[in-house]
Amino acid sequence: MSQIKLGFDITIIGDPTESRALAKVLKLEKLNLAKEIYTYPLDILQSQKSESNFQNTIKQTRWVILLADTDTSNIIQLIHSLRSDIKWEGAFIAVVRNNKQKEELESSSLFFQREFRLYGDENSFGHEVEFRPIKLGNLVETIKKSIPCGWSLWNDTWGSKSALIQILNYKPSSGMMNPLDKQTILEKIKKIDIKLLPHEFKDLTSPVESLRNLDNITDDSINELKCRISQLLTPNQDVQSDAK
Repeated sequence: MSQIKLGFDITIIGDPTESRALAKVLKLEKLNLAKEIYTYPLDILQSQKSESNFQNTIKQTRWVILLADTDTSNIIQLIHSLRSDIKWEGAFIAVVRNNKQKEELESSSLFFQREFRLYGDENSFGHEVEFRPIKLGNLVETIKKSIPCGWSLWNDTWGSKSALIQILNYKPSSGMMNPLDKQTILEKIKKIDIKLLPHEFKDLTSPVESLRNLDNITDDSINELKCRISQLLTPNQDVQSDAK
């Protein structure tokens, strides 16, 4: 196996005892994954998010490993906190309770096995999942293959996804669109980059591109786009800041 060049750090978030045990194993195995391994409790983002020590550690961290004994929604919220609040750009690895939860997390379009799959590219970016009981060999291989997620990719992708949901939820105050409504829709259309959305969203390319012309934005064209979007976005998808 190829070795990763030293110079990056690993941060493990989870139960203190389990986190320290995993850190010790990684160090004892002399896997040359990182120069430093830090551990923090699961509530670090709620209790100490503004603490400079944690902020500085995250900025130097190439990988965050979450030892997650929590619901899928909480894992997603933690991802958002790291990416949106702290603007962290490393690779995230969730170690979940079991294979069922792994499948649940990967099947959600909120988890970036899909969200960060570039148009026409089968590689995934930013996030991986393993499940308990932890198999050290599998975890090490996952760490090595994981790819960081840059801030611009995160920001642009969520901007595109949020814009689609805002269009889906948009309702003109009068029931019919006036010039101001059309301008509002056009601004949301301009934020959408289909290439940064899951591969199945490629069918939206043509209708979205056609609506970049203000004259093409009509009640019928927007209703048609809403119909297409609703077929791709299921009601249980939890996208933070969609309604903003």
